[in-house]
Amino acid sequence: TSYLCKILHQIDDVVAINEPDEIHQLLAGLGQPWALATYYRSLRQRILSGQGIENKVKSGVVIEDTALTDERALYYPKVKSADFVLSTKNTLVYASRIQQIQQVMPNASLFACIRNPFDTIASWKSSFEHLRDGNVSLFSLGGINDPELSLRKSMQLHSISGEPSLAIRRAMLWSFLAQGIYDELKLNHIIRYEDLCERPEKIVNEILFDLNIKRKLLMIEPSKLRQDRSILEPEDLNAIKHICSPVAALFGYQSY
Repeated sequence: TSYLCKILHQIDDVVAINEPDEIHQLLAGLGQPWALATYYRSLRQRILSGQGIENKVKSGVVIEDTALTDERALYYPKVKSADFVLSTKNTLVYASRIQQIQQVMPNASLFACIRNPFDTIASWKSSFEHLRDGNVSLFSLGGINDPELSLRKSMQLHSISGEPSLAIRRAMLWSFLAQGIYDELKLNHIIRYEDLCERPEKIVNEILFDLNIKRKLLMIEPSKLRQDRSILEPEDLNAIKHICSPVAALFGYQSY
């Protein structure tokens, strides 16, 4: 998701903000999050008036990997027209509020990124605590204590939380999150990490076409796939194979 933000931010009249700090509070309340729509309107006005905004940027470039660098800085994005494209990213928070976002911003397009479960969970094992440990009680939104969750999702999260095996818990969490975005978005707005790295120009062109906007694209070099499955232990491999396979197949991941 951060890699996609970095690519989008390089396109003329596109501003991509990586995990704005305000999002958690705006979506934390019950019911329809009208404050999110108001925030977007205010953010556009601030950018157009030349005010500084916060983003996870380094030397003017959106940070590609927040697991390595996770700091916000004040900067001044340059846009040429009032109808510039504004996008924000917040993986777990947005994934837990897709329906609510669609209700208050019906004309906004939502895109979700998916990655092979073997590589996702390998990354989780050396990442943030809530992902490393599959600890859904630590999720700020969309976790076990979220009152906005449906009864079905709440029961699924309690099942994940009560699983003693760490390897199984992570596999259950991947399946829960992946199934959730599939149910909400189908395959229309879902981007596979592997496709984005191998064919970034094609993927970004499809995004811009979907948004019905014309922008001059920069030359985008393919990115090397980041994989380190050596960190996966036998119990990880077994859990991913048996628990994640049915959901992974929905996204075309079948070569197990």
